[in-house]
Amino acid sequence: MADLRLAGTVACAALGVLFCLLGGGFFLAGPKAALFVSGFGTLPPSERARYDTAALSRDYARRFLGWGVLLLAGAGASALWSAWAALPALAVWQVLFWRQVRWDPERAFERYDLKQK
Repeated sequence: MADLRLAGTVACAALGVLFCLLGGGFFLAGPKAALFVSGFGTLPPSERARYDTAALSRDYARRFLGWGVLLLAGAGASALWSAWAALPALAVWQVLFWRQVRWDPERAFERYDLKQK
C-alpha cells in the first residue's frame, strides 16, 4: 500500500509542479507565450495577427495553474490520507483536459478572434 501511495503522490506532484511552472511561464512571457500554444505557432504570421495573443496566453496560464493546483491537492491528499486520493485528481484533470482539446485550429482559437469582438 505504501508503494501505491508513493506512486500517486509522485505522479500528481510531478504533474502539478510542471503545470504550475508552465502557468508561471505563460504569465511572465505575456502575449509572446501564445507561440507555444499547440497549433498557434504553426499558423502563418498574417493568420496569427487575427487573434488576441494576450488573452490566449492569459487563458492558458490560468488553465495550467488550475491544473497544477488540482494535481498538487491530489498529491497532498494522497500523501496524507489515502493512496487512492490521487485517482480522483487525475480523473478530474483528464476530464478538464479533454473538454478543452480542439483538433481544428479555427475552432480552437475562435474565442480569441479580434474580428468577433
